[in-house]
Amino acid sequence: LVGRQVELERLATDFRDADRGGVVLVGAAGMGKTRLAEESLRLAGDVDIPVARAAGHAGSRTIPLAGLAHLLDPVLTGPDSATSLDRDALFHRSRAHLVERAAGQRLLLVVDDADQLDDLSRALLTSLVDDRTVFAVLTIRHTAGPLPAYEDLVAQGHLVRLDLEPLGDDAIAELLTKVLGGPVESTTLERLTVSSAGNPGLLQQLVETALEHRNLRRTPAGFRLLGRMAAAPSLERLVEYRLASVEGSDRDALDALALAGEIGLELLADLVGDAVVDDLDRRGLIALRTVRRRLQASLAHPLYGDLLRAELSLLRSRRLRGRLADAVEERGARRRDDRVRLVAWRSTDEQADPMLLLDAARLALL
Repeated sequence: LVGRQVELERLATDFRDADRGGVVLVGAAGMGKTRLAEESLRLAGDVDIPVARAAGHAGSRTIPLAGLAHLLDPVLTGPDSATSLDRDALFHRSRAHLVERAAGQRLLLVVDDADQLDDLSRALLTSLVDDRTVFAVLTIRHTAGPLPAYEDLVAQGHLVRLDLEPLGDDAIAELLTKVLGGPVESTTLERLTVSSAGNPGLLQQLVETALEHRNLRRTPAGFRLLGRMAAAPSLERLVEYRLASVEGSDRDALDALALAGEIGLELLADLVGDAVVDDLDRRGLIALRTVRRRLQASLAHPLYGDLLRAELSLLRSRRLRGRLADAVEERGARRRDDRVRLVAWRSTDEQADPMLLLDAARLALL
């Protein structure tokens, strides 16, 4: 969060404004949108403001309610009665459930990759923002021009757009010193500053790659970078370079997370083994966070998912989806959004449960 204090204070100010429905954090990949949004969750939770988190995902974008299912009344996402097919009733009951969850306060809702939400979740989110049931903190990987799917809400004043700018030289120097645990030699600092172009995500990949290859070493003058460094490499190319060395079970785990988004740590360990999870965590390729006392695993950066999914063959993708679905079903599919996820993973499976497909059809009718 070095260099982001102004943006954090802006989020707090907008949250206190009852006329604001939320903020859209906009910026290129690696600019720190998710980190800033997660910090707003932590700070709100520390002062007992009710909070919730959701995320859009390319793998479930076509499944109705996939993005927000875990936040809604279980009756709404299960095979209930014909009344649940009424769109007005769905919105009313969803709002009522979230108002009850907020316990008289406004719910702070973070939605990462909000442009990747399925259509029904986005429509429901729009309704909740419009009547101020929630204060939404949305992240969108974007750089210029109108915002996909949310430009109308910004134009009407419901959402405020906040563009994250590159970090300044002083912030980069402070950040590197804190992360590495010591000062950085001046020439190395200049090379990293120029090559990262103020993008903290790119800076992180440069440093982690250098440490992994032992090209960044501690000297009496400070940390020093040895060898050549390409001028201003793109974050995409650097991530591709890091992922190219991941093979075997490690790659299976990353591919599964690319398809699933976020899953339970125990479920991931069941799929690939504890040793693989430990290795990925040590290498900084996955992120872990606690949700209602359960550890959840995801890829360290959304860009990893984009690149991994682009390389997946149809057959490999289908096999991994099947393994994910089998693992969830073996655990009883107890989570509120498990049935929606199973629809996404089983929808191309010739052996899919007919009742599962019926649930998908019922949700699609909405």
